[in-house]
Amino acid sequence: MQAPVRTALGILCATSLVLGSHAYAKDVPRVRAVHVEEGPVIDGLLDDPVWTRANSIDEMIQVIPISGGEPSERTVARFLTDGEFLYIGIRAYDRDPESLVARRMKRDDFFFFDDNVGVSIDPFRDGLNGYFFQVNPNGGRREVSFEGHLFEKDWNGVWYAKANIDDAGYTVEMAIPFQSISFDPSLDAWGMNVSRIVGRSNEWIRWNNPRPDEFVSTMSKAGILEGMATAEQGWGLDIVPSGTVRRIDDNDTGEHEFKFKPSVDAFYKLTPSLTASLTINTDFGETEVDDQRVNLTRFALFYPEKRDFFLQDSGIFEFAELKGQNGIPFFSRRIGLDPAGNPVDILAGAKVTGRIGRFKLGVLNVETEPHADIGYRNLSVVRVAANVLTESTVGMIATLGNQDGAPTDGLVGFDAIYRNRNFIENRTLKGKLWVQRSINEGAPDDQWAFGGDIEYPNDRIFWKVGAQELQSNFLPALGFVNRVGIRQYDGIFRHRIRQNGFLRTLDSSVEGLLITGLSNDIESARIAVNPLEFTSSINDRAEIIYEHRFERLIAPFEIQPGVIIPPGSYPFDLGMLLLQSAPTRALQAGVEISYGTFFSGRRLRINPRLAWRPSPHLFVELVYDQNDVNLPEGDFVTRVARLRVDVNFSPNLAWANFIQWDNVSDELSINSRLFWVPVEGREVFIVFNQYLDTSLGDIRLVRTEPLAKLGWLLRF
Repeated sequence: MQAPVRTALGILCATSLVLGSHAYAKDVPRVRAVHVEEGPVIDGLLDDPVWTRANSIDEMIQVIPISGGEPSERTVARFLTDGEFLYIGIRAYDRDPESLVARRMKRDDFFFFDDNVGVSIDPFRDGLNGYFFQVNPNGGRREVSFEGHLFEKDWNGVWYAKANIDDAGYTVEMAIPFQSISFDPSLDAWGMNVSRIVGRSNEWIRWNNPRPDEFVSTMSKAGILEGMATAEQGWGLDIVPSGTVRRIDDNDTGEHEFKFKPSVDAFYKLTPSLTASLTINTDFGETEVDDQRVNLTRFALFYPEKRDFFLQDSGIFEFAELKGQNGIPFFSRRIGLDPAGNPVDILAGAKVTGRIGRFKLGVLNVETEPHADIGYRNLSVVRVAANVLTESTVGMIATLGNQDGAPTDGLVGFDAIYRNRNFIENRTLKGKLWVQRSINEGAPDDQWAFGGDIEYPNDRIFWKVGAQELQSNFLPALGFVNRVGIRQYDGIFRHRIRQNGFLRTLDSSVEGLLITGLSNDIESARIAVNPLEFTSSINDRAEIIYEHRFERLIAPFEIQPGVIIPPGSYPFDLGMLLLQSAPTRALQAGVEISYGTFFSGRRLRINPRLAWRPSPHLFVELVYDQNDVNLPEGDFVTRVARLRVDVNFSPNLAWANFIQWDNVSDELSINSRLFWVPVEGREVFIVFNQYLDTSLGDIRLVRTEPLAKLGWLLRF
């Protein structure tokens, strides 16, 4: 299997050399940040005299609904720097400020459905990676780091922003510390783009690049921000001591005690583009809990990472853009959590992440405490990738250690990603190839996995075809895999009609999946036809889907306790209707209804959702998911209910409550989190976790765990 993989990787790299394009054209717009001795006060008012010295941009372009059209509202952005911060001031004019959509306020909320302004920066000017900072009229803010088209939405950086609504629209001030980001100090010019969304009409506006199939984070089509050669990071040292005190009352284990856990995180900029991080005696008690889900498949479910230490620069460790898919070589939840999701204490962890020239580097080493019958474990990951041509990369990854197995288990992998956003004029072509081999103690051969795809990801026409093979003994000890011994072939084709009216988009698509064993016997197949999906001008949505599936079971499958499906071949036919009102509305409703055959019987799924935002200070959401399954082997009904109630006192003070229950685990859980940022970089969490058992028809207390955590940033 090795020779074909090497040949394919070589072809892809050679193709890249032939088809490469320039990341930045010579005629892209430019603006220079004016250097000042003292920056403005960040209060959202834009009334500091220093702003009169700033260079500005006000020639924006419409992206949606009319690509290249004239924006309906004027936007002016100004830029300053004092060498320590990048200051951005934005005046978003609006002739009807009372119609501004500003229903969100909580830190890191999804502000794309509100009026908002955003700035993306590419401090390495490689056209691939960077940061995005977004603010809505209430001063709610969100920051995202990105690598290629993969976003790390839970990245938390220290920065400052305020907003103010007035008779002319709204104003925003941002201050981004250079110590909070990585950058190339040799560059005077960074990639940059500015965006705005007008919420009531879902109008998207940008400084550069009007393509609706690309985002403001498409840095190869960004403008240029000059004047960055003065950026400095001081010592580049952040130390965050923290302490967590918790009370545990567990009626099942008999544990009743107070615990205090001090910990410390430290971050040091080895260079402005390379960060060393250290965590000692780490506590993740403030992390939001996972959504409870009912699994009706034979394979393990994927749950995303939510812990801050692992999220910082996590995009650097991404391999072949396989995030969330079967066969990931490195999945950080394999560290510090056992297979059931229970915490395994981390004694210490260290990592180095960033860039050296055209190379990006990630090195992670973690020491975990003994758990179950397994002793101390040292776990390591190394990821190196190089930018080639303009938007393409080649790289490798290696892991060593297994938290739940042999300490010598490991993996090596290689990937190549080709991107060309001008393959045909204003059309993108993308392809990737990857290969991995796990190295596990006592396992026989057949530990290879490899695959690739080619993609045409454009607005009017989108298609993608791919294939992969995961051999029978492929087991990435620090990765995620839920199905091996297979060959998989998949493809999708979508056609879109974009309009400027009540109907914004009309899509039709077909999607296929075929999975065989290594002897090419069909194990699973799926074809989904979506004859109609439409969105309105403000993102109301309706969708109709027909799906045909096939599953071949070679062994009995216990789908629910006491309900065992025998081996055999099972065809499925399913119809689905999805209706959803626009998230810009104060009251948003949605429902997904599907019905059809399911193994040897039938299944009806009803999944309604109701969300209410009467003001930026209150958000209430209720989600219910029911599967009514009728099988000859036994009938059953699964139910999952989730209730969220968020009270937002200000952008930096929020009380989030999450209650969920399902009738499979019969667990009712309550997660209540008060989050306060008195000063940026200093965080206070007060968390209450309650777990109850409902299996006997009443409610029994299982575990109660209140905790308080204080983290205090010391920046040098």
